[in-house]
Amino acid sequence: MPINLDFQVLIMGTGAMDIEESLIRMATHPGNAGRICLLMGYAPHLANQVYAAGDFFLIPSQYEPCGLTDFIAQLFGNLPIVHHVGGLVKVEDGVTGFAYSEHSSAALMGVMQKAIQIYRNNPAALQVMQLKAVERIMERYTWEKVMEQYLHLYQQALEMAGG
Repeated sequence: MPINLDFQVLIMGTGAMDIEESLIRMATHPGNAGRICLLMGYAPHLANQVYAAGDFFLIPSQYEPCGLTDFIAQLFGNLPIVHHVGGLVKVEDGVTGFAYSEHSSAALMGVMQKAIQIYRNNPAALQVMQLKAVERIMERYTWEKVMEQYLHLYQQALEMAGG
């Protein structure tokens, strides 16, 4: 599959200085004019606008203990593209977002290209995924559902402790 350069990306946050410097070089390269936007730092009100504005929300975490950003993105209609690790394993590839297992740039690029192809060739499928993502959150991850699971876990712990 040929590499497709017809896209825009917005990157928000901070990180390792060498990575930030590489991103700045990419964003300021004349060939990337209008395609790469960097928002250094973090502002919650701006983050919500980013969640709401995108088509895909990239979460290439090496480690993710909880995975709340995928929920936030999904509730705003922004399908997550995730490294299938930790709290991000709840993203179902091709159903509620896109996921890849191998933590490599090639795997990330492959799933991004897959998402872009579906975006271009079958936008109705993305709408189905957006609806399914919100449906899954409401079915499985509302506070009431999670609270029931925690109460069950705590009850098991009490029983194991002889209480």
